[in-house]
Amino acid sequence: MKKSLNSDLNSEPTRALIITNLHISEDILPLGQFKTHASQLLKSINSNNRAIVITQNGKPAALVVSPTEFDRLNTQARFIFAVQQGLNDEQAGRVIDDDELDAILERELPTV
Repeated sequence: MKKSLNSDLNSEPTRALIITNLHISEDILPLGQFKTHASQLLKSINSNNRAIVITQNGKPAALVVSPTEFDRLNTQARFIFAVQQGLNDEQAGRVIDDDELDAILERELPTV
């Protein structure tokens, strides 16, 4: 059985998208430090497009990303999901050839 490209959007390929921009020495902060410097950190997140990991009791508790980075990651995850759905359809035989598609489109869509 083939393993899916990205059967779960929380899988390693998707999570790795965020980790690649993470600078360990600068981007992992305890909750108290985030609270104290929230305004400055939010400006920094928006200007450098890097994520900040907030820890609580020494464990990762949250990830803060800029709206631009969130949109990029969301778009990329949706694309990966759509590609996976297409690959799954192909493997399951849920495909049609070009001529059949043309016939369906001609029948279903009014000509302009």
